[in-house]
Amino acid sequence: MGRSAGLVLGVPLGWIAAVCLNFGTDRITLYRSVRFAANRGSTTGSILLLVFAAVALALLLSSRSPFSSGALVGAGAVLAGAGLLMQIAPIDQAAKLAKAFTVGDEPLRGVPLWDGSLLFLGAFLVVLGIRRWRSAVPSYAGGPHSPNPVPPVFGGPRA
Repeated sequence: MGRSAGLVLGVPLGWIAAVCLNFGTDRITLYRSVRFAANRGSTTGSILLLVFAAVALALLLSSRSPFSSGALVGAGAVLAGAGLLMQIAPIDQAAKLAKAFTVGDEPLRGVPLWDGSLLFLGAFLVVLGIRRWRSAVPSYAGGPHSPNPVPPVFGGPRA
């Protein structure tokens, strides 16, 4: 699989990451702030969801393959695009967009959607993916440390 397949897969991965981040942090915030005094509920499930989503995405996106670089760009584009729209759109439009990143009929409280975290994380992933994408391109210029060194016969450096 190449970059384009990774790019296509990165789009739903970015959405899944945003939903997990939004849902998990919403639950943790709710339990920690509203129910803290009553000492009801638990954040264990939300914490496990965040950790599971982060580990799964990290394992998929951390390889140096062309597929992974495409997936980084795709996921980052979804996160950055949604994060940017949440910041610049009128509040009623932002609320409609936020519904795409909620689970069921949850209220629209998700902190990462409203505070710019998605924009930050998305831009980070796009830049990382583009750098990996560019570094995965083979060098045909030759040289002693390139993947395809030019033999000395054709003007390459002598050992």
